[in-house]
Amino acid sequence: MGSHGGSTEKICVVLYRNLIYGDARISSMKKSDICIIIIVLFLISGYSGCIKNNVDLTTKFIGSWSNSDNSSGHEVWTFFVNGTMKNVQIQVEDGEEMTSISWFSYNISNSSLCLFSKDISSDSYEYYSECFGYSFSSNDSIFTLTFEGTAFMEFIRI
Repeated sequence: MGSHGGSTEKICVVLYRNLIYGDARISSMKKSDICIIIIVLFLISGYSGCIKNNVDLTTKFIGSWSNSDNSSGHEVWTFFVNGTMKNVQIQVEDGEEMTSISWFSYNISNSSLCLFSKDISSDSYEYYSECFGYSFSSNDSIFTLTFEGTAFMEFIRI
């Protein structure tokens, strides 16, 4: 439960001690009622910790990230709090710069970042959907995408 459920844990400890050692205030309550209360409090405490962790993960991604692994161009990914990601690709061919912009919806879990084409039907040949592994480094200023366990793109916060 960690630090997320401190007050809930204290309530559970007090209820447990009162159950074991007896207390006039709860003597009229059935032991099964107290057990149910303790279980519910632990579930609530644990669930609130999960929500906080997912919010923290999303917060790490929010903002703009640049990838420039090759000399022929680079990409900028911008993650917004509404679950949308903007991908700007800038490529240089024959000295001419070409820019393309794509929009995605994204989902983040403890182990994956999933991207889905935004405003394109999943039946369309243009629809894109892919999940990647990821890791953060350098105080969360760099994140690396992995596919099938192999790192293939590194982004730096800009």
